[in-house]
Amino acid sequence: MKILVTGANGFLGKTMIQEIVRRLSGKIYIYGLSRTDKKFDHSSYVHVQVLNNKFTEAVASINPDVVFHFAGNPMVNAGDGLIEANTILTDRILRGCGASNFIYASS
Repeated sequence: MKILVTGANGFLGKTMIQEIVRRLSGKIYIYGLSRTDKKFDHSSYVHVQVLNNKFTEAVASINPDVVFHFAGNPMVNAGDGLIEANTILTDRILRGCGASNFIYASS
């Protein structure tokens, strides 16, 4: 099973990766997607600028079975950037992943 976790360096993403590793056994591939270049344990690392055209391609190349989408911009005063970072990002993930299991959460 291939699992994609966006926002993998944030609190929700890191916690989800740890729980997946702890609870699931067998052949699991976890791909963490993050806008920072910080590596994380127990997963393959994919660093891509989330708001460029290659983002959808990066998600499509992973071809995940499950997506946990935690990435976003929490800055409420970001104006148009907030819409771009949250709404457009979610749209690009949905277009790229084709996963039948898509879980979205935000803190």
